[in-house]
Amino acid sequence: MPSIGPGLQLAPVVRYGILPAIALLLGGYIFWTPLKVIVGIWTTSEEYNYGPLIPVLAAAMLARDLRRSTAGEGPGWIGFSLLLIGLVFGVFGKVAAFVYLAEIGIFFFLVGLFASVAGDARARSVWPGLLYLGFGIPLARLLQANLSAHLQLISSQIGAGTIRIFGIPVFLDGNIIDLGAIQLEVAAACSGLRYLFPLASFGFLCAYLYRGPAWQRVLILFSTVPITILLNSLRIGVTGILVDRFGIEAAQGFFHDFEGWLIFCGCVAILFLEIKILCLFGGDRALLRRLDFSWPPSAPKQPGRGTASKSAIAALLVVVATAAVFPMLKLPDATAPARAEFSHFPRNIDRWSGTDLAVDAVALDSLKPTDYLSVNFVDLAQKQAVALWVAYYSTQEIGEAIHSPRICIPAGGWRISEIRPVTVTLADEAGALTVNRAIIQKGNEKALVYYWFQGRGRIEANEFVVKLHLMGDAMLRQRTDGALVRLVTPILETEQVAASEQRLQSFLAELRPQLTPYLPD
Repeated sequence: MPSIGPGLQLAPVVRYGILPAIALLLGGYIFWTPLKVIVGIWTTSEEYNYGPLIPVLAAAMLARDLRRSTAGEGPGWIGFSLLLIGLVFGVFGKVAAFVYLAEIGIFFFLVGLFASVAGDARARSVWPGLLYLGFGIPLARLLQANLSAHLQLISSQIGAGTIRIFGIPVFLDGNIIDLGAIQLEVAAACSGLRYLFPLASFGFLCAYLYRGPAWQRVLILFSTVPITILLNSLRIGVTGILVDRFGIEAAQGFFHDFEGWLIFCGCVAILFLEIKILCLFGGDRALLRRLDFSWPPSAPKQPGRGTASKSAIAALLVVVATAAVFPMLKLPDATAPARAEFSHFPRNIDRWSGTDLAVDAVALDSLKPTDYLSVNFVDLAQKQAVALWVAYYSTQEIGEAIHSPRICIPAGGWRISEIRPVTVTLADEAGALTVNRAIIQKGNEKALVYYWFQGRGRIEANEFVVKLHLMGDAMLRQRTDGALVRLVTPILETEQVAASEQRLQSFLAELRPQLTPYLPD
């Protein structure tokens, strides 16, 4: 029976069974949408297809370390603080349609709930299993796109160097490996992330099982990064050599997939070789005996320090309160002010004549805009084109929010060779405008892109600043409406980039005042 008083002890079945079960069920309700996103990524993305193993292995690590932990029951107020952070991230992630923030909130929620129930001392003694849960959280799409771009460039450079070693002339243009008759593009799928993420997860497990100095464990984990980069670069180089010898078929189909499996197996083999070498430095030199696979006996626990159940009860109460108010966080469409629909947007602006561009139904289903505009405008005098895309959302939430072009452009097969914010000075009354300027390329095609985010009286170029303003406006103004505006013009072989720049700025000066009725302040 639970005792009432300063110690406030709950029966074990309540504290370790009923209480966390209720909290997990309510947490599943609060984080349902980001959980679905994570599971969807696990089941569809090659980079994260190891994801379903993470909670299983983490649970085994926790059970194993709890058996040998001598920490007794104690307060879990640090855990309670982490749980609060997780819930705040979940709430703000929903309000600001920031799915990655909500996904991180899941990690803090689970770690905080464990520590609140088991106590901070026990949580510290089993920290590897708790930290390992983080490997199941997919990297933010924007961060992953940036990381992929950097790895593509490094892998392309090392791969081209490998090809040159075999006496094959090769020219490298960004991520394009030019072999003369054949050009190979090192796409995002070849950046090495599909090896890096699972290998880093596996490296953490090896470091956890390895019995040796801390510096050796750290080395095992972080060495997975250079191992992945080098072997992925080798794969690209070998592919280029095979294409030069046997044709483009060597980079497609079965051969391409088989190379992928072979390279990952090579990464694992090198990791084990590294561990074997570390075994030579002190201790048992046998690899299998240095990896501790034993199931330890249960260790005697230290006496508890009181107030062991208060943090667990507080955790449950705050989860119940959050779940109670969570349905009220979705703002109704009526919060967005009245606006003109894009069906009435003029298709003729000064010397520019526009024709509607069809949008793929699958893409629209993914973007889920409230209203959109897709028009190709042509300068009647010079016969040069600018494609305009505007996606407007009356409210934004996870799954129905503005998508960054940093993600959508590579998804369409284009490579972003340059991107940075620039301030464009216009001749109209509004003056300067800060936009993101990007040069993109697909094969021999190049294009110049301007894009920005507009809504609620603001024009922003930074994606993260947009999210911060979105959270503030949702709380203070009860508004989450906004839009993405994107302009694209080709960079013709017969002209310089400056000519394309002038074309976009000329069109932008004419376009900007036209958008006002459709994107309300």
